[in-house]
Amino acid sequence: MADLEVDEVFSKDSSEMKPQDWQIITERAHHYVMRDDISGIVVIHGTDTMEDTLMAVALMIRNLNKPIVFTGTQVPAEKDMHHAEKLFYDSVLTAANSGINDVVLCFSGDETSTFTNLYRASTAFKFSTHKYDAFRSWDGPIVAIVDGKFKFSPQYNSHQYKITKPTEFPLLKTNLELNVGYANVVIGTDYGEQIISNIITPREEVIPQDKVTPRNRGYILGTNTDGYDLLSHTRDAEAKATLKPLEAGLVVGVVSNDGSPVILANGIDIQLREKGAVPLGRMNFRKALVKLSWVLGQTQDNEEARRMLAYDYCGEIPPNSFDTEMKPFHHTD
Repeated sequence: MADLEVDEVFSKDSSEMKPQDWQIITERAHHYVMRDDISGIVVIHGTDTMEDTLMAVALMIRNLNKPIVFTGTQVPAEKDMHHAEKLFYDSVLTAANSGINDVVLCFSGDETSTFTNLYRASTAFKFSTHKYDAFRSWDGPIVAIVDGKFKFSPQYNSHQYKITKPTEFPLLKTNLELNVGYANVVIGTDYGEQIISNIITPREEVIPQDKVTPRNRGYILGTNTDGYDLLSHTRDAEAKATLKPLEAGLVVGVVSNDGSPVILANGIDIQLREKGAVPLGRMNFRKALVKLSWVLGQTQDNEEARRMLAYDYCGEIPPNSFDTEMKPFHHTD
């Protein structure tokens, strides 16, 4: 099928991965991307934080001219060799023969790993901690089904997602801004207001699970309501609190925790948009945080950062990102 060259970059539990590790993986992958004798790269990665690394690599290498295929297993290989072998085989097949110029995830398409799905790195997310088919794509269509051959999703081909090789050389842009945070507005409580206040003003009562500090250059605002009328059910104090970081000049992206498309079109949502908040469609907060970190690492100009945050670099804000309906591509016999 292919001649393999193995490079153990490092070995650690994926739950311990740091942004610096994303940079190391990306730089090593770029090294092989630039070699003419390499047709594709397979990266074996733990599943706990794989969606973060996927997003980072997809953003950090521009104009990709060959596949970078991530894979991993839900259980150790010694506990289910078929599962591990199937994922590895299909990943190598994809790297060697698919012709995809993209960062993708190869993972089980069903509970028994009889076939695998390819997902775009920028939209793949983990929805289960125990199922073999643990990943999904929030924009609906997968890239392809791999079952001895490639069955490409019609939606993937219709959007012309990097099937043809770019005319420019691959570019490496790995700078990251680590002073970013995630604030979750819990509707109907004072919790969201406290978190927003912590972003602007140092306080003794830190809320560690949201990892926000007064030093953040930017943050992602999430909510537990749908994205069409993001703050319509918040208290006045909460709603006003969400505007404070924008008034202080921070770069703010907005996501919905339930996967609804964020459009910022009603009530105080309009004020958020007018003050510079960037609606991020169906992106989840993990992908959004990685993108915000990367964007702020590329520029010190916050206006430019807002434009970059809204731009679709690698399919993270696909054409249907603000649509109300999605039509997933399913496996059929």
